[in-house]
Amino acid sequence: MKKILLAVILLLLISSFASERATCKIEQKTLAPFTIMAKGSLVSQNNGMTRIYFDKPSPIVTYKDGQYTFFVFEKKVDNLGIYYKPKLDKNEEPITIKWNDPNYFSVISIPFLNYYLIGEIIGPQNIIILSLFVHIRDREDYSGYWLTLIYTKFESIKQWENSNKPLSSKINYPVGSIYYFDDDYNTELQLLTKTGYKIEKREAINPDLVDSESIPRLFYLENMISTRGQGYFWMKIGSQDIVVDGINYKMMKPFIYNGKLAISLYDLINIIGGEIEYNNTTGRYEAYRVVKPAWSKIEIIKLELKIGDKKAYLNGEEIELSIAPFEPEDRSSFIYVSAKDICDIFKAKLHWRSIDNTALIERFPARF
Repeated sequence: MKKILLAVILLLLISSFASERATCKIEQKTLAPFTIMAKGSLVSQNNGMTRIYFDKPSPIVTYKDGQYTFFVFEKKVDNLGIYYKPKLDKNEEPITIKWNDPNYFSVISIPFLNYYLIGEIIGPQNIIILSLFVHIRDREDYSGYWLTLIYTKFESIKQWENSNKPLSSKINYPVGSIYYFDDDYNTELQLLTKTGYKIEKREAINPDLVDSESIPRLFYLENMISTRGQGYFWMKIGSQDIVVDGINYKMMKPFIYNGKLAISLYDLINIIGGEIEYNNTTGRYEAYRVVKPAWSKIEIIKLELKIGDKKAYLNGEEIELSIAPFEPEDRSSFIYVSAKDICDIFKAKLHWRSIDNTALIERFPARF
């Protein structure tokens, strides 16, 4: 009897565990929310261009929880000239347009087709590039093209350096599909289907491993942040696998410590082309790196730091780190530091991508 009762209890426990596992869902992380806010418009006049500012900034597009919302802008022609203004309702609020509206495509393509709107990003991104897919029916060599909307964290015009020129695509996407990517190389493709937008893919890419033509304007973004050809250092939280300049290697696992991305100091300094040694006299680690940013002189950077002490010395000047260097209990003899602290100090830009817990480091400052 006891054996039967024990078996029943065990069976209940197993079924309960199985049920719990079956209902457990892995949370898919979305992109960070943002708004591209229009502050004004360029005005085309006979003697050139000027600009006007709206009484109140008005959104061009917002993104939250994987959903885009576009707002209506209309062309104005009056004594001022030719310009664009947000369309407002009776309460003076911006009007939105839904994906199934018959005029949806013609309305949302307005900011993609012209360079008039003056705006900026409200959100954590520094640069956002949105591309809208359009069909071409009189060409046989490709299926369509992308129109591009580019804005930055600071007030800017959406077009730079011929970015308004259509970018051809041999892949046939539904008209109205949207490709997103930002300066941390987060990407997302949403297809416009008969039931609305559907996320086709979302990933944080390594530019060393993708074809620059596979993502609209990827080459353009690399030029804007002046890093093309410099080589990247890719890592993932909790993994020893890394990629440096497109080649696979191993290193000590990075992990989150007190809310910071922690990484082996030796690994990081070596990968970004620096040198490190331990000074027995001072009890400090001394790291060195020579950098040559674009349009700047050669700079020698020296950092001195000590385990357990937030106080450090940068070229002899005292600074404070966000976390004290430490030795993890299960990683004795390896000193760990905040990756962002070290990257900022040694001018190796760090891109953190929360959608897949990866980081991408620009190993060298731009040199052109």
